[in-house]
Amino acid sequence: MCTSCCNTHHGTSLVKMGFPPHVTDGPLSLCQCHVEDKTKSELTTHGFTCPTCASKYCEVPVECKICSLTLVCAPHLARSYHHLFPLDQFTETPTEDLIDDTMVCGGCAKNVCKSETCLQM
Repeated sequence: MCTSCCNTHHGTSLVKMGFPPHVTDGPLSLCQCHVEDKTKSELTTHGFTCPTCASKYCEVPVECKICSLTLVCAPHLARSYHHLFPLDQFTETPTEDLIDDTMVCGGCAKNVCKSETCLQM
């Protein structure tokens, strides 16, 4: 895929991201986010490691100070971009419009019928 023509014609841009593993029992080390702050610097065994350069960070999202890769975790990314692909607005189908008594609900996969018992549920 040619990024230069895509950027020009479609107005899109790509952001390179890394998904660092969360290490909970690694060797004692200092994270990159506190390496310059002497008051908060302490050796820890847990953190996120950059998949490109293996630098350690306390939390994500963050931009790696060594290789400039944007580090994120998948759940954060999903929560951040869910609004880009919104679901279609729900439209209720009146029971009179049901084609037959054996239609299946798209939400729960149960049969939908026109009986009074089903309509009261």
